[in-house]
Amino acid sequence: MSYLNDKILRSLKRARKAKGLSQRELSAKSGVPQSHISKIENGAVDLRVSSLVALARTLDLELELVPRKIVPAVQSIVRKTINTDLMNTQKRAKEVINNYRETINAISNVGKINLPQNELDKLNRNINEISNLMPRINSAQLEAISSSRKVIEEVLNSGYTKEIKKVLNSGYAEEIKKAFEKIDSVRNTLAHSKLESITKSLPAYSLDNEVDDE
Repeated sequence: MSYLNDKILRSLKRARKAKGLSQRELSAKSGVPQSHISKIENGAVDLRVSSLVALARTLDLELELVPRKIVPAVQSIVRKTINTDLMNTQKRAKEVINNYRETINAISNVGKINLPQNELDKLNRNINEISNLMPRINSAQLEAISSSRKVIEEVLNSGYTKEIKKVLNSGYAEEIKKAFEKIDSVRNTLAHSKLESITKSLPAYSLDNEVDDE
């Protein structure tokens, strides 16, 4: 039995070339072996559901290319993959946010950075709100939070103990300002984002009459 048809094959190859990816680069991004991608594009091997999902996600292809007969299997794999990704992101998010809270406490307790209390209070509120919105967070936003914390950590570790007036005139001031603004931006983005259900993200399927069992 073969679930691979010419339309799917052409779409995968066309999407790869449109993104400017070589088979080797697509392999690295999708986790599908390069040799298998080559055979798929040449029609020398049937496309497994797991490979189809991996390639489609990497190439930003809609799952409408999937024959209706294997939709349940594809949906199951997609949900499992998304759930795993979400779990990993949530775990990482907790670590990042907890680390940031420790950094905020260090600012207040150690006193190495003399910043206006209202700025620290706002930063703390933003981190708390981000924590409450954790189910919506993505990996890019986690990177933004981590990089913001690293900037503050660098200032903490620098031994800088000048008065606030001098801090505001120093090179650190702009870095700290950008770090705080980055957190503010993440918080605002999360607050205005919506949780989309997995089922809503799956489009209609159109090939139910195009692929027959072989």
